[in-house]
Amino acid sequence: MSTKKTHRTKDQLLQARADERATEHKSVVAEFQAVVEELRDRGMSDIDIHSLVNMIFQGWLVAGQPTEEYLQLASQALEAREKNEEPTIILDTK
Repeated sequence: MSTKKTHRTKDQLLQARADERATEHKSVVAEFQAVVEELRDRGMSDIDIHSLVNMIFQGWLVAGQPTEEYLQLASQALEAREKNEEPTIILDTK
């Protein structure tokens, strides 16, 4: 049994970490692509998918379910539509 240790240089360690992150990123993007394709296969349009992504960014979907805030905003928008008015909803989209 050999007791000789192999040492990796700092550059080698940094490159290995960068390679791991690149692989992980590609994996997440591949998973996202698969989800988008599944949603399309289930009949969702591009606009529907973009809307879902926006809802996630805004924090209006939690664990796949719309939040109470979103449901209230949607209700206000529907009421305004029924009255042929513009909704007076002001959102901070930061």
